[in-house]
Amino acid sequence: MAVDMGPNRKKLLLIGVDQAIPYLLNKFLDNYLLPNINKLLENGVYTEAFPCSPCDTPTNWTTIATGARTARSLWNCLVKSDFLIQLIKID
Repeated sequence: MAVDMGPNRKKLLLIGVDQAIPYLLNKFLDNYLLPNINKLLENGVYTEAFPCSPCDTPTNWTTIATGARTARSLWNCLVKSDFLIQLIKID
């Protein structure tokens, strides 16, 4: 179902960097060692993201994209959990 947001709708570009170390990223930004990222941040925002257990890339990106934690989305590692359970089910 499409939702009409009206003429004042805004667009969002989310850029995520896996395994970025916030201390180092801030140090590089402060010293303008990442000029393109500095330019993006001039009119944008920056924040740290905290992982959702279990801490792996697919699980966390699924949480970011859907807003649902692993227990709700059932995505874990690279496969959907109920599919994995069927694969390893022992009769």
